[in-house]
Amino acid sequence: MNKKGTTFIELAIYMALFAIVALILGKQFKLLMNSYNEGRQVVRLQTDARDILGLMVREIRNTGLKIYFRKSGSSLIKDTVSGTFTSSSDLSSFKHSESGNNTFGDTLTIYMARLKINGNSAGIDTIMYYLDSTNLIRNIKRNGSSASSIVAKNVIALQFQYGIYGIGTSLFKDSLTNKDNWILTNQSGTAPVKSTASPLKLTFTGAARGYIRYCDKKSVVKNRKYSILLQIETSNGFPDALDSLRFEFANGASIYGFEKFKPTSGNHMITVRDSVSGTAGIHLRYWVSGAGILNIKSVVATTAEDSAFTWVNRFTGGNPDSTVYKQHVRAIKIHLLTKTSGNAGTRMNSSIQVANVSVQRSGDYTWRYYTEVVEIPNNGRF
Repeated sequence: MNKKGTTFIELAIYMALFAIVALILGKQFKLLMNSYNEGRQVVRLQTDARDILGLMVREIRNTGLKIYFRKSGSSLIKDTVSGTFTSSSDLSSFKHSESGNNTFGDTLTIYMARLKINGNSAGIDTIMYYLDSTNLIRNIKRNGSSASSIVAKNVIALQFQYGIYGIGTSLFKDSLTNKDNWILTNQSGTAPVKSTASPLKLTFTGAARGYIRYCDKKSVVKNRKYSILLQIETSNGFPDALDSLRFEFANGASIYGFEKFKPTSGNHMITVRDSVSGTAGIHLRYWVSGAGILNIKSVVATTAEDSAFTWVNRFTGGNPDSTVYKQHVRAIKIHLLTKTSGNAGTRMNSSIQVANVSVQRSGDYTWRYYTEVVEIPNNGRF
């Protein structure tokens, strides 16, 4: 029986083999842990981006929320919350500015009404999104106080584009310098008195139903959308006693397209889809429950794209607040470029176009580029 123990050489060989196996296993374990950490960072990046976009989409969708109904006796009156417009000359409900504290960061400020449980106005919320270095900041002003918070970190680029909808080929424009171009047809109740001077003014003394129509017909196209801008003033009992107006494309008794709305003094933008190709008259139909004065100062109709926006990064002259088209913006596109907070094991060395800026990507990070389109039908005055 061999009772001789392990020799030094054998022990050295065993130790060397153990070290090799441990080294191999250690490398595999390190790779496994790195892959796990990289996966966690990517999942967190994607989850954070979805949360960021979800928050922004919910608030941006309410840009220009300005209409509420207040009770007057037994009636509900449609009213507009003051302060939801940028200014008296800019009827849009947002502001855009380029690159504040970050080369690739736009700033978006939106205005919207805050309503009470009973539907009455509770004031205005002013919400701003911008980048401070790589931090996405949300600032909200309410009741005279302001609060800022970091929504997300490692945001490299934040860009906004604006979809102009309803600016197209002119179909019809009348500043009503000639009131005789409009013919009054009262169908029931006390007929209004049409002014003898321009612009067109209808004075009602009691309940009535009817319409005024333009003297000439216009060619319209089936399934095409038309954007209608009306400038209206109401007084002496209106808008409370002015139940509604309806813009129509009509040929005799056949209605090709219409949109009904509750008017207040100011500009009203509505969209009408035409159902028949051919010539159609332009009608403005009224339903009135009492006395009041309706002053129609201008009517403009333009073609609108059926399914597409014209996207712009900024407005005329580089100043987003310098053009009337801003109130016709009906969608905002969010562009968001983020990266992982730490080494993700994937080296990137290339540029990427984010809206109107080019961003250089470099380093051992995982990068993600997200876009989201938010329709804002309440922007402007209508």
